[in-house]
Amino acid sequence: MTKAAIIEKLEKFKFADKFATFYRIQPTVLLAADDQQDIISGILDDCCKELIKLYRAAKKNPTKLSMRKEIVKCMNTIYKAAVRQENKDFAYELCWYIAEIAGVNIKKIASNKKWGYKEH
Repeated sequence: MTKAAIIEKLEKFKFADKFATFYRIQPTVLLAADDQQDIISGILDDCCKELIKLYRAAKKNPTKLSMRKEIVKCMNTIYKAAVRQENKDFAYELCWYIAEIAGVNIKKIASNKKWGYKEH
């Protein structure tokens, strides 16, 4: 995928209503309070913004390490967020989706972290 296509996908994801668009991952998130949805959406939007910055700043593509660091930072922020666990789990799944868009595999490192999230 080209750099421009990746940026376009990240932009599209950033502006999507994550809960309405991706609720099939975990249907109970549709019942999440607005403030919880706002927190999760804000964290994911910030992650996309930072990845877009990395892509725009790089001559070709940013390093996998720099992208991985940004996504792990996002997951750490989710871990600390004052939201219900099912909303965190939903957000972790979306982080994996963001990583997939960016061309980074984080599932291997994510399964060993303290987030307590396990792949189904």
